[in-house]
Amino acid sequence: MFSSYRAVFWLSVVMALFVFAPFYVTGFSTDVWTRLARIAEWSRLGFPWHEYLTAEQNFPFGQELHWTRPLDFLGYAFAWTFIPTWGLKTALEIMATFTPIIVLLIGIRGYFYGMRGYVSPKIAFLGFWLFFYAIGYVWGQAAPG
Repeated sequence: MFSSYRAVFWLSVVMALFVFAPFYVTGFSTDVWTRLARIAEWSRLGFPWHEYLTAEQNFPFGQELHWTRPLDFLGYAFAWTFIPTWGLKTALEIMATFTPIIVLLIGIRGYFYGMRGYVSPKIAFLGFWLFFYAIGYVWGQAAPG
């Protein structure tokens, strides 16, 4: 099972998707809805490059989010093909459903591509498991002090 990078890659993909699947049962998190509102307002304002106050958050004062315009552009680009048929709101929800999965799979592929040649597939899988399931974070939370 751990003899090739291809085998550990596919095992890691299956593990990641089974952990990621409950996300769709509970719905989008507040971070996703913040991003969707930000992209919708960005498109309504005519795609300005500089930061602006987001009126939909912290009403009536607005909120200036950190600079993540490339991520907004990527989200709008993925939603662009669905906008003529379903409108901006539904297109952004479709984008928010598939984009995290695509980014997750690209990240897993990039991890194993980067580890290839440095460590064995078994050690690379162990490193992925420790990183993906945040074992160090959990242990760090349990420590006193």
